[in-house]
Amino acid sequence: MPTRVHSGLLWLAGMRNVRRVGFTGALLLSVALSGCTLVTPGVCPAIAWFNRATVNLTGNVDDVAALEFCIDGMCAASTDVQPLPDEPLPLTTLEPIDLQTFSPAPREASPLPTAVPPIFSFIRTNESTWRIALDMAAPETATIRALSSTGDVLVEHEVALDWRRVGGSEQCGGPSEAAPVSVEIPS
Repeated sequence: MPTRVHSGLLWLAGMRNVRRVGFTGALLLSVALSGCTLVTPGVCPAIAWFNRATVNLTGNVDDVAALEFCIDGMCAASTDVQPLPDEPLPLTTLEPIDLQTFSPAPREASPLPTAVPPIFSFIRTNESTWRIALDMAAPETATIRALSSTGDVLVEHEVALDWRRVGGSEQCGGPSEAAPVSVEIPS
């Protein structure tokens, strides 16, 4: 009988050791993996954000169908500027290619772009307010054009943009928002 009690106590002691080792291993593993999510001082996490600007139109806003936003000679317009065609677009069918005799023409290497154009997106929140999102760009000035439904420029105005960071950090940057800009549409 004493052997059974002794072996039972050893088994119980062994289970406690297994639990301690398991707990210690799990603790060490969680500490090691949590280092992957902590930001090491001096290193920024993977970044990407959109900066936002608000344009308030005043005056004769009824004629405005779209807004155009330009920075550094690159412009983007909201999608309302081009009316849909009255008739459906024609479809064409391509001839099948015979892969046995097909040989593509050699292509020249295309030059690498020197600058990546910014990405804009527009949201029209009401008849006189537009919100513009720019991918990490925070230009000091922009040109804003209000366009009619036929694409005519109703007003063109260069504005200064006053940016304020609203997220992220000073070291790594982060999303910014420009003070609202007002543009008067003449009658």
